Amino acid sequence: VLINAVIMLVMSLVERKVRLPGNVGSK
Repeated sequence: VLINAVIMLVMSLVERKVRLPGNVGSK
């Protein structure tokens, strides 16, 4: 359970970090 929570947190953090600078590059 702990691992699942950590993975979810890391994924959400990565998504936010990638969305900000990658938003212009992807679109």
